[in-house]
Amino acid sequence: MLSSLLLSSPLVQSYEVTGLGVPHDNHLTRGRLQVQAINERGHACGSFTGPLETRPFFWDGSGLVEILLVSAGTGQAFDLDDSDLVVGVTTITPFTQSRGFLWAAGVTSEFQVAGQQRTIAGAVTQEGWVGGRFGGIGATDAFLRAPDGTIHVLDALDSFGAGVTAINDFGLAVGNSGVGSAVTTRACQWAWPNPVPAELPTPGGFGGASDVDAYGRVVGWGTDAQGYAVPVLWEQGTATVLPKLGSGNAIAEAISDSGLVVGWSVDQNGVQRACLWENGVVTPLDTLTTPYPGTTMQVATDVNELGEVVGWGLLGERTRSWRATPILQRPRITGVVPPRAGTTDACFGLGFQPGAAVAVVGSTQAGTTLVPGCGALTVDVGAAVLLATTVADADGRIETPLHPPAFLAGRTAYLQAVDTSNCIASEPVVQDLL
Repeated sequence: MLSSLLLSSPLVQSYEVTGLGVPHDNHLTRGRLQVQAINERGHACGSFTGPLETRPFFWDGSGLVEILLVSAGTGQAFDLDDSDLVVGVTTITPFTQSRGFLWAAGVTSEFQVAGQQRTIAGAVTQEGWVGGRFGGIGATDAFLRAPDGTIHVLDALDSFGAGVTAINDFGLAVGNSGVGSAVTTRACQWAWPNPVPAELPTPGGFGGASDVDAYGRVVGWGTDAQGYAVPVLWEQGTATVLPKLGSGNAIAEAISDSGLVVGWSVDQNGVQRACLWENGVVTPLDTLTTPYPGTTMQVATDVNELGEVVGWGLLGERTRSWRATPILQRPRITGVVPPRAGTTDACFGLGFQPGAAVAVVGSTQAGTTLVPGCGALTVDVGAAVLLATTVADADGRIETPLHPPAFLAGRTAYLQAVDTSNCIASEPVVQDLL
């Protein structure tokens, strides 16, 4: 597997697992807590379901916050961006009426597309583009919602509707569309502003796309000759079936810009297990860590650019969620997120000493540069230039804006961060800017 963001160490390594906790509502604590997405801050969103209702939540790394909905009804959160903008669905009447919602800093707004009964917001970009599906009782259609609220309806492969499941920051949306019948779907993608979908070759002729990275690589699922789901990676239009743990179902749920794929697979014993794929090799996540006490790791739902994975499993008979954070030998940074030239983007990091002063340096040259004031310490960046300075927070994380100029589009950037308080260099990053 080719990667356009390269780290100096593999992302499949040992992990520390943190539980997302339980809701304070007594009847919901007996239900399911299922996380759906994680951002570069390590924050997450999802839903908790009790005997009577489902509610969306946001998790800031320390505690669960219920997302309060405008309309009466239940809801689910599906995605969030790095500014903690969460999108999802408010279900007003089960199976017949719903609205998409956006939530940020405690404020919720809702919307419907074209006056249709059902609208589901399932994906969001850094600039606030939202993707999903809308329609009546029958088939649904795919849409993109611009940051100003303008709705753009996307075409389907056939007459049986479509839906967007993910969007990258360069206008590439992915999802699925019905072909031949309402129950036969295939993976497809839309390169906005072109509303016409391109079908992705779907193994077995039945499947869908789950996620897309900044470089246009898509993951999802197809089917094998026995009718079981198989995890699929699409790269430049070519489908590659990824290995499974057994002969049962398996699905790739998400991909990072470094090429780390996460999802799940049923093993030889019929047990569903959260998995990671790197360089075409499948690894059960629970073999890389001690699971959160008493909790199985059944499904990995998302991964961020720092290699943090979220997912869910069982604690006894109750579904609980977790975040798996890499155990690092030295700090790690993302590089530019998203990897755009000519705009203000961001760099995130973890594993720094809390309160440490951190300098981010970069160049378009390979090589090494001596770090002033740190003895013989060097960074793996030729002719390094100071790009930003920041201070690590109480969790050892950093977040700082970066401004790669437009002329760097199509160039390779070499980036690294230095804890100048303790003279510790992060893992280096080699990244193609778009």
